[in-house]
Amino acid sequence: MSLFRLVYASTSLLSDEPDLAREQIEQILLVSRRNNEAAEITGALLFSDTNFSQAQRSSASTRPLTTIRATRTCSFC
Repeated sequence: MSLFRLVYASTSLLSDEPDLAREQIEQILLVSRRNNEAAEITGALLFSDTNFSQAQRSSASTRPLTTIRATRTCSFC
């Protein structure tokens, strides 16, 4: 089985207020888990104060990761 892998980093646009940022991260995880499960994608998300790093993996039988495009799923994203 062939695997597709994608690793990338992005700058965070989350709130500077810790409680709001936590809520925003929880919303990102909720949407990502739902979308990734539907697309049969697995991965990991790492967050620091100013950046996100993400690694994703998908089998050849699912949509290739290279066709995934960034979308704004939240008003704060």
